[in-house]
Amino acid sequence: MIGTLAYWLAIAAGAGFAAFAGRARDVLVLGLSLILIAQWDLRAVAVVLALMGVVLAAAPRLGPDRPHNTLLTRGLVVFLVVTLVAFRQLLPLTGHAALLVAPLGLSYFAFKLIHVVVELSRGSFGPPQPLRFAQYLLLFPAFLAGPIERWDNFTAGRRERLTKDDVAFGLTRIAHGLIKKFCIAELLGTRLLALVSVDSIAHAEHVPPTWRLWGHIVGNLVYLYFDFSGYSDLALGGSALLGYRLQENFDRPFLATNITEWWRRWHISLLRWCMDYVYMPMLGLTRNPVLAGYCSMFVMGMWHNVSPAWAIWGLIHGTSLALYQRLQMRRRRLKIKPKPPAFAKRQVLRLVTVGAVIAPWAFTLTDKLGLYAGLRFFLGLFGVGIPA
Repeated sequence: MIGTLAYWLAIAAGAGFAAFAGRARDVLVLGLSLILIAQWDLRAVAVVLALMGVVLAAAPRLGPDRPHNTLLTRGLVVFLVVTLVAFRQLLPLTGHAALLVAPLGLSYFAFKLIHVVVELSRGSFGPPQPLRFAQYLLLFPAFLAGPIERWDNFTAGRRERLTKDDVAFGLTRIAHGLIKKFCIAELLGTRLLALVSVDSIAHAEHVPPTWRLWGHIVGNLVYLYFDFSGYSDLALGGSALLGYRLQENFDRPFLATNITEWWRRWHISLLRWCMDYVYMPMLGLTRNPVLAGYCSMFVMGMWHNVSPAWAIWGLIHGTSLALYQRLQMRRRRLKIKPKPPAFAKRQVLRLVTVGAVIAPWAFTLTDKLGLYAGLRFFLGLFGVGIPA
């Protein structure tokens, strides 16, 4: 998407119009979004508009003082989740060429719609205005890879007219995104990925050396972070030039010294969504923070892909969070006052945190090769070899 001339012409046209007009810009930005996304995937536009119509039709009937509010909310959430799973997992099984790949941006706009339905039922805001709501779902710089913007944040971040600060912010973030995505990710990440072939883990008699496995998985981390955060920078910068300030999606995750802090810094919009709509409801229902954490990480895994490998990924990360929570609870019981770690200790904690985060990727990187390949990769990271 960002590699096309049409994308950058649309950014320039929207920014130029936003500098002189406020309300008319809404129509222009929505029109540009519809045209660009339809060129990439017409089905995505059709699905977004259809689901948007369902939510808008139900919106006046949602609210804490409305009859059948809980039943309607649950029905809509189940409908949106089933739609997401159907497009990603069930319809491709039909073998029809048009259904083999899910519509672009499906995971993002489905989670946005669930957010709107739940907050409407809570009375957090009233029914959205259709034109603005369509912009919220279809804003093209953020359509493919987020962030998972909140409706109230989206409306609050709208600028009537562009200012010099908006232009400077937008151009700076676009420059950062281009450097991250096309220089660092492509040049450094791909070199580290070349250290080992994932297929060799599944078929070779002996698992590659541990250092090669760690090099490959670190390469994936480098590539994913700079590619994904670079795209987020481009999304935030492009949206700012169109008159919208979106929420940050990354906050220097490599500075995290524990697993909990990492998830507060990595893919922030997804974490906040899971905290509000998975963790807190489960905590209120079960009074069990460990179970709520497991459920949150499981949903995060399934959001990426509904597969056993991503389920294991969620299980391992849920276990890491549970162990850290237990450690913190023990420290509080013993009345151990936390002290800022010394410089050397901070670096060790950061390395341990990164290792705990990326080790479960052994299963997701070999998702298509089967769980046994993932197990060989995971154990190989710790010097344990099992036969092919």
